[in-house]
Amino acid sequence: MVMKEIKLNKYLGLKLENNTTFIYIKDKPIYSCKKLILNITKEDAKLYDSIESIDEASEIYKLYQLQDKLLDEEEHYVNKEDYGIDFDLSPEEEFWAHTSNLQAWVEHDYDTRILKSDMAFPLLKKLADAGDPKARAVFKEEIAKRLASGYSPVIEYLFEQKYLRYLNNEEILFSLLTLNEAELLKNWEKQFNVYFNYMPKFYSQITDHYQLRIPKYKVVQMLRKDPSMANSSIEEMRNAMQKFYYKEERKSRSFTIQNKHITGLILNYCNLSEVPPELKELKNLENLNLSNNPLGRVPKWIKNFKKLRILKLNHSNLKKFPEEVLLLDSLEDLHLGGNKITEIPESIYSLPKLKELNLSLNPIKLEKIEELRKRFDVYFSDS
Repeated sequence: MVMKEIKLNKYLGLKLENNTTFIYIKDKPIYSCKKLILNITKEDAKLYDSIESIDEASEIYKLYQLQDKLLDEEEHYVNKEDYGIDFDLSPEEEFWAHTSNLQAWVEHDYDTRILKSDMAFPLLKKLADAGDPKARAVFKEEIAKRLASGYSPVIEYLFEQKYLRYLNNEEILFSLLTLNEAELLKNWEKQFNVYFNYMPKFYSQITDHYQLRIPKYKVVQMLRKDPSMANSSIEEMRNAMQKFYYKEERKSRSFTIQNKHITGLILNYCNLSEVPPELKELKNLENLNLSNNPLGRVPKWIKNFKKLRILKLNHSNLKKFPEEVLLLDSLEDLHLGGNKITEIPESIYSLPKLKELNLSLNPIKLEKIEELRKRFDVYFSDS
């Protein structure tokens, strides 16, 4: 039974139903208000003079009020994580208190400092999804602010919850990265006709031409479209899978970050005849994929990537082993599949951390491959 009802604007309202306060968005119940957080006396008001947000006020309240006033006896201890405190208010009083809080929030253009962040952020999302333009603008600002924090768990949470879809690509780049690195990617987007997507590290497994992991249903779809492919060679099948499965995705390139710097980058299928010299500015690179570009050679300055652990140069038109990589002391994983390399220098054993080596689809003698396998995990196939 609805006992009281108030609309704060065309999107947001509250109702008191069966002694419980509910928040409504576009006439649909979204949340029930369990408890109020603060009950500050006039005597204690001075403790909150310097606060910038309700979150700060809540922390001060826990420290002072819970310790000094609400914990009468040790056995009645209230867990510090319990934000809800009973104040012996009537349901009507609680309703008007919640209404007053949300009214202030609305009147101050959804300023997230006025509500606790764990309530303001979800409410903004709901309002944005309901079509509230002001809420959407504030919500985008809040997402960008959290991205700009550089704090990986928060950024990965926003990615997981699909919050990044509320921002355009440029907003994401300039929130996540330093100005120089964001501008570098934007320039490459125009130059190479691609766009860059942020990808958390745990999603950044890069598959290449020679080792695609295509879902079975996609293979079935391809064979239904062209049954003759069932009699194709392995190489022809791989080519067909690549074109069929990644037809649209080829314009998308991924990058990973840490502390607002690019640490992983995919620049495959960009038709590069040389490694872009601007790449040397990314001194924090740990994972670099330049596969499927007609590079022909690797620049000497690649040795400056002191943190590089993974380098992928598959199908890069290399006619000999790129000895420049032998100066990458942090290198653990080297991919050189699909090139024209015939010899592997003995100096490869000087790479102190190298563990994995892909030499597939290169005209290298099997005797040499077996020798290398005594030291490294070698992936090799001649077809």
